Amino acid sequence: MSVFRVIAKQSATYGVASAVERAASIFLLPVYTRYLSPAEYGILELLATTISVVQLLVGLRLQEGLFYFYSKAEDAASRQRTVTTALAGTTLLAVLVASLGFAGGNWLSNLIFETPDYGGMFAVALLSLALNLVAETGFAYLRAIESAGHFTVMTAFRLAVSAGVAVSSLVVWHLGVWALLWGNLAGAAATAIYMASLILWRMRPRFDRRLLMAQIAFSAPIGVAGLGMLFLHYGDRYFLERSVSLAEIGVYALAYKMAMIVSFAHGPFQRHWSAQMYSIVARPDGDEIYVRVTTYLLFVLTLVALGLSLFARPLVTIMAPAGYRGAAALVPWLSLAYVVRGFGDHVKSVFNIRRRTKLHLPVAAGAVAVVAAAYATLIPQFGVAGAVASTMLGFAAFAGIAYLFAQRVHRYRFETARLMKMAVLAVAVAAGFGFAEPAGFLNQMLLGAGGMATWLLLLVAVRFFRPHEIEALRGAVRELRGRAVPSR
Repeated sequence: MSVFRVIAKQSATYGVASAVERAASIFLLPVYTRYLSPAEYGILELLATTISVVQLLVGLRLQEGLFYFYSKAEDAASRQRTVTTALAGTTLLAVLVASLGFAGGNWLSNLIFETPDYGGMFAVALLSLALNLVAETGFAYLRAIESAGHFTVMTAFRLAVSAGVAVSSLVVWHLGVWALLWGNLAGAAATAIYMASLILWRMRPRFDRRLLMAQIAFSAPIGVAGLGMLFLHYGDRYFLERSVSLAEIGVYALAYKMAMIVSFAHGPFQRHWSAQMYSIVARPDGDEIYVRVTTYLLFVLTLVALGLSLFARPLVTIMAPAGYRGAAALVPWLSLAYVVRGFGDHVKSVFNIRRRTKLHLPVAAGAVAVVAAAYATLIPQFGVAGAVASTMLGFAAFAGIAYLFAQRVHRYRFETARLMKMAVLAVAVAAGFGFAEPAGFLNQMLLGAGGMATWLLLLVAVRFFRPHEIEALRGAVRELRGRAVPSR
């Protein structure tokens, strides 16, 4: 099986895990909103945001170090030492995080809510984070050994335990916010116990202090840079709150969430690529594979972004009341920004491959500097339009700086001509659809489908697809049809 088919197959399996996570959040949302008051939902949101920041500060992203050193291990004993050392490191870190929750819960509550009343909630939330750190080492191990199916099953298991405890505690015992906290704790504990048991059952425990320090040195810059990416994504809310109405922020937030579907499409690929890229690029044809993977990735992201742009109006009509209609005009621009961000995320993987992870820091710092200046100047003057422009500028700066640094580390000759054909035709189709401004839900759906078909046909006409790619696609379709209709 070719490396590209392996990547596609593994990414599709990880996609099932992502779909399960998204579906669970959608189906559980009506239950939560029915049994939680808006104030309780606000408490939950602030708790989740705070925990996300703590995770970036102390999480260290040790799984990234696990992937690198696992790929460089020369024998089974070295690979086992890499995994069990990472498990020991995250266990020590988990103890630290849990202790922070019990000792500093009231302090965090005073800081965020200006009252110590929510200290217990912070303690439980941080205990869940601690257990999830251990669980994530197990998930990283499954990704390292290309066990996407096992990964997906365990993702569903954690969700089932969490949702089961949360819903029963919410509906039967009416525990409010505590119901979701206990649910998250139960899911994290069950998964952490399973993952730690799996690793220790398969491997002889070996702890290498020097290896752990090397893993931390590799991973820590990635975690710190993640704080910059957090600001890049959500810093505009701070400026919008002071410049526009809450209704306008709501319209912008809906458009932003729709555009993030591009990022969700990138996620399953990233789960496979970040674990396996080291062995892939080490092949004799590694540079060629990296370049071709970049083209295929951008094709998929552009396909999703174009689909969102063409179907934004009918989607907003389905998803939200009339007050949100303005979100449809913002979706194409934000979707484009996420395609650019996806390119930046991909090219900076070179830093990990070449063990130059400290370069994540100047990339994040440069992007933050650009976007902060844009937020401060454009949002007060142009409101939501300024926020959209700032996001595009920030993501473009991120991708541009990442590209320049990555090319200095290792030069790749990307398929620029193919990428330009794809991008120009996508923009032309989206612009043509925008000028058409079809009225009515059915007309919008039909014209959107026509726009997608037109883009694909134009790509065929300009010979974007190469003969071997068309033949590979035909082979995949024949294989799928053969599975769907077994021979008698």
